[in-house]
Amino acid sequence: MHGRLKLRPPDAARRRQREEKLRLYREAMDTLLGEPLPDQVLSLTGSVLAANPDVGTCWNLRRRVLGALGGDWVPSELSFVGQCLGVNPKSYGAWHHRGWVLARAPPAGREDLALCERLLAADPRNFHAWEHRRTLVARQDAEAELAFAGDLLSRDFSNFSAWHHRLRLLAPSRDCGAGGGGALPPQRMKEELELVQNAVFTDPTDQSAWVYLRCILSRAPPPPRVICVHVDREDATVAVVFSRPVKVDPECPELTVRKSVVRFWVNFGWILVFLGSQPELSQVAAEALPRILGEFWESPNPDPKSWFVLEALLEALGEGVQPWLPQVLPRISGALESPRGRELGLSALHALGEPQKIS
Repeated sequence: MHGRLKLRPPDAARRRQREEKLRLYREAMDTLLGEPLPDQVLSLTGSVLAANPDVGTCWNLRRRVLGALGGDWVPSELSFVGQCLGVNPKSYGAWHHRGWVLARAPPAGREDLALCERLLAADPRNFHAWEHRRTLVARQDAEAELAFAGDLLSRDFSNFSAWHHRLRLLAPSRDCGAGGGGALPPQRMKEELELVQNAVFTDPTDQSAWVYLRCILSRAPPPPRVICVHVDREDATVAVVFSRPVKVDPECPELTVRKSVVRFWVNFGWILVFLGSQPELSQVAAEALPRILGEFWESPNPDPKSWFVLEALLEALGEGVQPWLPQVLPRISGALESPRGRELGLSALHALGEPQKIS
């Protein structure tokens, strides 16, 4: 009872109890290491393990006898292991023996799941119970187990083991068979993020939800990559090939065309594709030219993609290039003096077109 001191036996009495236990243990082990009968092995190992489930030698001897024993001994053995787990819920030997027994029995029923639930209610971080439970539900529908983990998290969002169990249930191996490639479906991702949001609102300083969030975001589908771009200037169409299917909402398209200029950012830089009439192109090129010129002033040796864009803009400007010549020509002249930039500078100079443009 609370408020009362726990009565302990005198030191001498306690010492006699320990000595008696040690004597019985030694007698049992001496008999077991001899040549006992099968029934005697089961009786002696039962006595030793009921007091101390961590004696691995007794579990090994017990398995040797049970393996050669006929009859239906599985239910009684599972009950005995359950009693040993009551003494030490984290006994490696007891959990290993229970797995050995279940491997020789029909699929485990509700009894083993109930055992795991009782042990996890007493200690939510009993990793033996979690691993055993994962083994039991490995080939079952994950939804029921996700609900179980969610129920534990609703009681305590700081349950690291429940978060880990949930993440294991959503492992890539469960999705690859459906062609998911390990990425979570959008609806499942939304549900997991809502769960994390509730946990963070409950206790923003708790680390468990943040760790789970980082792990779950790594399972999000990767953004699409541009694989190929095909432009047909006669039909004024652009075909883009992505790394995965992309759904474009007509009301809010992901690919937009602004003033007859389509811009795609790919691995090697900006590609400008000009569609439409010359007046429209000149206006848009005049808006874009300051940006590319800024790249030239920032870097003494711009990369070829900047020259490519400059060439495209000069062609689009047409007669409107005159106001920009004081800024463009010095840069081209500097490139012509460099062996590396001579070809790029000549190409840009050629984009200026007829001599009257620069007269």
